[in-house]
Amino acid sequence: MQKLSILILIFLISLIGLAHVVGQEKQAGDSETSAFEVDSIVLLNPMEEFGQRTGSVKVVAGYIKIIKAAFGKIADTAYADDKTPRNGLIAVAVRPNGTSKFWVDIGDESQEELATKLQQAMPESGTPQVTGGPIAFMLNIKIWGGVEKPKTEQDSAVQQPSMPIQWNEALGDNEKPLQIPDGLLPLVWPVDDSENDAHEETTLVPEGFVLQSLDPLGGSVLRPKDWHFSRSGSNQGIVWTISKEPLKPGYTTGVRIQLFVGIKKMTGQTPEEFMQKFLESKRKGFKVLSEREAIQQGEFTRVGLETEEPQPGTNEEDKPFRILYSCFWNNKTDMAAITISGTTTDLWEEHRQTFDTMAGITLVDLKKAKPEKQEPENHN
Repeated sequence: MQKLSILILIFLISLIGLAHVVGQEKQAGDSETSAFEVDSIVLLNPMEEFGQRTGSVKVVAGYIKIIKAAFGKIADTAYADDKTPRNGLIAVAVRPNGTSKFWVDIGDESQEELATKLQQAMPESGTPQVTGGPIAFMLNIKIWGGVEKPKTEQDSAVQQPSMPIQWNEALGDNEKPLQIPDGLLPLVWPVDDSENDAHEETTLVPEGFVLQSLDPLGGSVLRPKDWHFSRSGSNQGIVWTISKEPLKPGYTTGVRIQLFVGIKKMTGQTPEEFMQKFLESKRKGFKVLSEREAIQQGEFTRVGLETEEPQPGTNEEDKPFRILYSCFWNNKTDMAAITISGTTTDLWEEHRQTFDTMAGITLVDLKKAKPEKQEPENHN
């Protein structure tokens, strides 16, 4: 392992919240008799960017658990006879097309073989949904308890951490500043168009969820298993509704996704203008709790607005709704969408993590689209 000292635009954040979600439960690689344990987790995207690109800490935490379990079995076999304490790392990168890659650096000749075995152990597990660019993170690991670090070494959250030796070798004499992961990954993991075309994306589905298709345009969203789903459509677009309660006569907690097509023809506005006008009406009409800056999610630009709104036709003492509007648009395809995630204010914290998990939505995937006419769909 070496210090990647020339990367002057590096972003390093210890993912304390993610480590908490991953938890301390015992599993392969964590027991007292195992060769392997995870010491810490470090993000290689800025925290805000990581959150924007993944949508759900819970899904990423589940992915890390799978990596820990898979590598724990590999390390236990590889170091069964050699119990020399070692420190090392596992670097992980995931692209929006669902492909992932692993680098293992434990400072011995077996690391390439270990990385290959880990790569082979992971494909059927799936990957987190990623949009707007790749994500990358590292697991700092110990083999047989590891080697005690010098007392003068500061926390890795404020120092450049060790990086895989393969990354340093790929950089060579490159003196240009690079941003991790966007600037570095093309050097250490070149895009292979033929491999990407052949790859069938597998979305990692956390426990308690199913991957709900958003037909007929090939999209998908993570849906809690016991929540209800319906779809309806018209010439102007499609509405998908996912709710905790039965859809009729009405629900309290849920997510509604409304896709609009042909906006320019209908309104004379671009999709962006149409969405901004909608957001402005909410700003003027209701209490604004927060706003989310524009990010790229797939082929769409996405912005968010969180409001507090009274329940229509109810008494003043009734709990108001807390709603997160996520607005998507693509001016080139003349399409826009609104996702409305909401519940009453007293139930928001209870369902916040569910809404976060569902945020990694794919609105359109033309490779999976079903152009044939379909009847409205209901799962109750």
